[in-house]
Amino acid sequence: MTEEFSEKIRQNETAVGELEEHRIRLESLRSEIENIKNLAEALEGANRDLVNEQEMMRSTNQSLVNDLETVRSVNQNLSIELETMRTANQELVNDLNAVRTTNQELMYDLNKIREYNSELTKDLETTRATNRDLKKELDTVKAFNQNLMNDLDAMRKDNQNLKSDLDSVRAINQSLVNDLHALRTAHQNLIHDLETILSSRSWRWSKPIRIAGGAIRALKRMLLAGRKADLVPVYQLERINDHTWRSTGNDPHFEWRKPLLGGWIRIHVEGKADKNTLLHLYYETGEGFNGNQVVEAGRLGTKWTVSRTVVKLPKNVSGLRLDIGEYEQTLQLGAIHARKVYRLERLMLSVINYFRLHGFNLGTIWRLTKKALGLIRRNGLIGALKRADELAFRSPAVEMTDYQMFLQQEAELAESESVMRQTIESLAYKPLISVLVPVYNVDKKWLELCIQSVRKQVYPNWELCLVDDCSTKPHIRPTLEKYAAEDARIKVMFREKNGHISRASNDALAMASGEFIALLDHDDELTPNALYEVVKLLNEHPDTDIIYSDEDKITIKGERHSPFFKPDWSPDLLLSQMYICHLSVYRKTLVEQAGGFRVGFEGSQDYDLILRASELTNRIRHIPKILYHWRSIPSSTSMSDSSKSYTHLASLRALEETVKRRNLPATVHEIEGYSNIYLLRYQPVGNPKVSIIIPTRNMASIVSQCLQSIFEKTTYQYYEVIVIDNGSNDPENFKLYEYWKEREPERFVVYSYDIPFNYSKINNFGVSKATGELILLLNNDIEVITPDWLTEMAGQAIRPEIGAVGACLYYPDDTLQHGGVVLGLGGVAGHSHKHFPADNPGYFRRLQVISNYSAVTAACLMIKKSIFEEVGGLEETLQVAFNDVDFCLKVREKGYYNVWLPHVKLYHHESKSRGYEDTPEKIERFRGEINYMLEKWGHVLANDPFYNPNLTFAREDFSLGHPYIMEKGGKEKVVRV
Repeated sequence: MTEEFSEKIRQNETAVGELEEHRIRLESLRSEIENIKNLAEALEGANRDLVNEQEMMRSTNQSLVNDLETVRSVNQNLSIELETMRTANQELVNDLNAVRTTNQELMYDLNKIREYNSELTKDLETTRATNRDLKKELDTVKAFNQNLMNDLDAMRKDNQNLKSDLDSVRAINQSLVNDLHALRTAHQNLIHDLETILSSRSWRWSKPIRIAGGAIRALKRMLLAGRKADLVPVYQLERINDHTWRSTGNDPHFEWRKPLLGGWIRIHVEGKADKNTLLHLYYETGEGFNGNQVVEAGRLGTKWTVSRTVVKLPKNVSGLRLDIGEYEQTLQLGAIHARKVYRLERLMLSVINYFRLHGFNLGTIWRLTKKALGLIRRNGLIGALKRADELAFRSPAVEMTDYQMFLQQEAELAESESVMRQTIESLAYKPLISVLVPVYNVDKKWLELCIQSVRKQVYPNWELCLVDDCSTKPHIRPTLEKYAAEDARIKVMFREKNGHISRASNDALAMASGEFIALLDHDDELTPNALYEVVKLLNEHPDTDIIYSDEDKITIKGERHSPFFKPDWSPDLLLSQMYICHLSVYRKTLVEQAGGFRVGFEGSQDYDLILRASELTNRIRHIPKILYHWRSIPSSTSMSDSSKSYTHLASLRALEETVKRRNLPATVHEIEGYSNIYLLRYQPVGNPKVSIIIPTRNMASIVSQCLQSIFEKTTYQYYEVIVIDNGSNDPENFKLYEYWKEREPERFVVYSYDIPFNYSKINNFGVSKATGELILLLNNDIEVITPDWLTEMAGQAIRPEIGAVGACLYYPDDTLQHGGVVLGLGGVAGHSHKHFPADNPGYFRRLQVISNYSAVTAACLMIKKSIFEEVGGLEETLQVAFNDVDFCLKVREKGYYNVWLPHVKLYHHESKSRGYEDTPEKIERFRGEINYMLEKWGHVLANDPFYNPNLTFAREDFSLGHPYIMEKGGKEKVVRV
């Protein structure tokens, strides 16, 4: 037992030693803390075993007390040692607690380290984001540097061009010096000759004749200059000195006191202004001034301008007012005169204008004579003289001065060549464009100008395909060969046999390798930016198949005139006239798919092509800029519509074949007195019933006139007339209703709808009562003129693609009241060609042909009942004004075309039953209706696709406005007026 006890003691001592060693290792090796922790747990277990053994030892000692008295002293020593062990154990416990405390501190430090690592991770992400931003900035800087390099290259090219120009200028200067020496010599010779003449006997004897001639010329100038206008400033004008004025608002005007002239008068104005400024002459005949009685009296340019304008005023003029623009600006006014223009002078001016535009030679003399005889044959002598007045004072020659001012302003606003070249460099899509030019016996001068206009294109990726159609003139071949040798982009082909323009054009098409083709006549010119504008549009709309632009004419002297500003794609207008014309650009594969240029349609081969090509695509876009100059020479069709009757007949055949090919229920008709315009008369397929809705209140005589003209003149029979009586209290109205109920019991009905006047709500109510497939909204003050009016309107309205159909409405004095509605005129909308005489053909004959418009007046509007209901009828918020415009825009928004018919003629006794907007309540309501339209349709009102933004938005006469210039991104650069 003692040995076992001793052994236990030794084991304890060993354990104590080992524990001591562990404690020392804990103090020296913190990195092995987990192992120490495990060891400590093992020691705790050992200690527990020791305690258990101690208890057993106590039991054993107690039982051996009696037997082992001799070993008490030993036990006493063991007790002491046991105490020592307890102390050691306590120390071990303390050390264990210390280890636990250290572990907690280490855990705390570990958490701190984790937090620090998390912060470092966030900093790393921030650094990475910063690096990405820096990389983007670096890419931007690289791109900017690349642009700078491109600009530097462009500047180098410009410098090279400038150097070439400088060399040219030096050569010109040398030539001028030589010319100056020659002029000086000629001047000395002239002085010598003049001295000889002045010293001659005949000069001395002819002095009285010269004095008399001078007096006659002075008298002529005095008579032709007319009387000086007596102008008195009335409003928004401040005098600075005798000839300088300051306009202080948007309505500056003078009272024109003398002379008060009626009839045809010539107004001579000299002066200048800060801006290009229109002058308007308002006239009154005893009832005060109004916005309808006004004529354009000239223009002031930004440089000193002399403007001569011929206008027609009523013979009973009692007052005149001269309005000077609509701006705050400084004006300088020189001489302002007015005089009468008599018929003989008007006739002479018409002849002079004709020769000015077309040149003076035997060909133009013959054509003018032929035209004059044709006018007399068709209209009689008096009618021919009236048309001569129109030729003199409504012709392009009269507008030439205005157009030159327009071109000056356009040049100031347009992109420079360097800007265009920079834009070209940035374009992603640069297709090759093949310009097709069939050539036949054209004068060398015009042919060279034509070719040079292509070579001057700012856009460089083009090719010129010239096909000579076996010309007999000797200069053709060497001229074409010369240009082909100078420029590799020019291809030339010489036909061995004359095949006319269609075959020559097909040969040019076969030569073309471009993705697009552009059509150019051999005596016309492209503007330098023509192909640039085409490619710029293609980059914005790469799916485009057909592109066309505006155009003007150019005289043999290089004077530009007669600008034709066209609408956007108008399918019904195309079926009336070839308005697309020049410049036209086609996707080559589309032309090939359409079959190219058809032999047998020479003279109108381009019209035949667009009719066929437009059946294969609707991706047709218009550039509202002049990109083409059509040469007006005696051999050109630009000179006159009647210069080539075969073009009229070829166009007629092309149109007839189009009607047959498309299976249209229509017939093609020529328009008497005019060439190259046509009328399609559609049959009302299915004989649809027409419900005529007529709102009215009182005014029995007006309503009677309307009803009588309908029932007695209308040739179409399947219709009903629905009168919506809006609170009439005149017994004559009810007698009238009973009369027509008895006469037309199957076709006449009256419904009472007694509410405060609301045109939209009344008509919506009327449509709800209609039983017809077609609805005709008709004012009660309409009077039928043409008997087949309902047949023609129904034939159009029943077409699946057509929405609203409008008619040609006249005032009782036979001036136009409605020729279609143009958006944006006067702020919201206005009537096309308002107040034009009934026989006036309108802007490029728009009053003679069926045309698409954004809207037509509801004074006479036909539409399918299903479409009326599809768009929700008339907007009842618009009680009086603009409800028809809003309605037509809703119809257009659904994808239908609205159309106006020139041959459906009616009188409109406007506003007779409701009066004018002349009370505060009506004015306030009208302002609210304007605001409604601007808020709902403002984006649409500013961009009428069936008008042209280069035309005026201040008047209803299709006259020139300001140039329409678009910045990059489609933003408008100028305010349109």
